[in-house]
Amino acid sequence: MFTFIMRRFLQMIPILILISILAFLLLRLSGPDPAEYMIMANPRIKPEDILREKQRLGLVDANGKAVPLFIQYFYWAKGILQGEWGWSRIWPNVTAFQAIMLFLPNSLILMGLALLIAILVAVPIGIYSALKQYSAFDYIFTTGTFLGMSLPTFWLALMAIIVFHLLPARLFGAPWFPAGDLASFGKPYAGVWWDRLWHLVLPVAVLSIYSMAGWTRYMRSSMLEVIRADYVRTARAKGVPERRVIYKHALRNALIPMVTILTLSIPGLFGGALITETVFAYPGVGRMLYQAVLGKDYAVAMADILFLALLTVLFNLVADVLYAIVDPRIRYN
Repeated sequence: MFTFIMRRFLQMIPILILISILAFLLLRLSGPDPAEYMIMANPRIKPEDILREKQRLGLVDANGKAVPLFIQYFYWAKGILQGEWGWSRIWPNVTAFQAIMLFLPNSLILMGLALLIAILVAVPIGIYSALKQYSAFDYIFTTGTFLGMSLPTFWLALMAIIVFHLLPARLFGAPWFPAGDLASFGKPYAGVWWDRLWHLVLPVAVLSIYSMAGWTRYMRSSMLEVIRADYVRTARAKGVPERRVIYKHALRNALIPMVTILTLSIPGLFGGALITETVFAYPGVGRMLYQAVLGKDYAVAMADILFLALLTVLFNLVADVLYAIVDPRIRYN
């Protein structure tokens, strides 16, 4: 197992390098450099200030000559390896690493709650739907999962704001849930745990629906395949109680495909969170990436993309390791 894990860690290195090169090129080639935004924001800015900003970003050398892209990437990668992630342009006096650490706890709370709720809902519904195949319960939740999988995240988020914030505010004079942000700033109870939780209700619900719709389908399909297997029929023929057949023999094997789905969905939650956090103005890593890309904050955008890429390859490794734990037939020797 140790040899397998070390080999996978070594395989991550070229993957991360390739992702960083592609992201670096896409960001640098997508429109004007950040110095142009300085001119747009302040037409009276001095040329020496523009030159200083370009030098700070590594776009030009000490003599003001443009630096080739591959040299820019080399200096950026060298800084990353030395722990110098670069300074943010949007958030003054904050490094790219500090920016991620500033917003990461908010995203972890949001996605942790969404993941927990999605698992607690999707797995039992998928199991029960498989056991009651073609029943009214199965048809209702199968239709619901198809509907949930087809709804775009941004549309669902907007509908949640309209239904639970705008309409109650107009009809009853007060919204049921906040339309966004982290807490009720300016209020005596701002920042209290229940206030934070109140602000999390809508974004967590949107992210949960985004995840549980697909997971319910996977769990149902996996359970249907397992309960028709020969060893399950043999257990029933031997007189094993149905509850034990389901929970000891069928469920453990049905969870094996779900290991991959769940572990690989965790990095994907950051993608859904990017849209959800932006619509709800929630200060998380996803919204930070959106603001960094729009504002040409190269350092923060690159650090964020590299962080998401690292999450993806790490959770691929976690999925492989969990396979060996859940399924005794799998061994990495």
